Amino acid sequence: VDLQRAVLSKRFLLTVVLMLAWLLVNGATNIYIYNFLYAFGIAYTFDQAMTAGVGLGMIILSIATVPFSTSYLTDRESGFGYHIIKRVGFGAYSFARVIAVGLSAFLAMVTAAGIFLVGLCLSGAPHTYPVDVYHLNGVYYELTVTGQTWLYYLIRFIISGLTAAVAAVFALFSSSLI
Repeated sequence: VDLQRAVLSKRFLLTVVLMLAWLLVNGATNIYIYNFLYAFGIAYTFDQAMTAGVGLGMIILSIATVPFSTSYLTDRESGFGYHIIKRVGFGAYSFARVIAVGLSAFLAMVTAAGIFLVGLCLSGAPHTYPVDVYHLNGVYYELTVTGQTWLYYLIRFIISGLTAAVAAVFALFSSSLI
């Protein structure tokens, strides 16, 4: 029920739209100003957009808290939380809440990043980029150079989604202290 309330809501849709807008701003900076998309490829441009090439990295973590992180406070103020805790116990309620908040933030991030990646793929640019750029950016990019770009994107989605989930759960814990 908590997960359904988290994902099938206007807040979840707002979160996906805000994250996508954030990625588009970062992506536009890298695509139009620096021409990274065609010079280095989709994987590099995607990474630059996800890691905040314009220095706004923490904004996406703040956006991740939107869908469901204040739900504990809302449930407590409405009296719903008291009745649920009475019915299932505080431990089960808290565990379900943490899972719902973390999973909703994870799904919001993966959805926004997926839409952004599909948009990049529709541009027709190559996924990989020259090997000399790989040396500048570390071992993480070896996957794209060796032709395992799908694995690179999968790992990138998981890392970004987990980071968003941690930020949202932290916001939930903060709101429960209020």
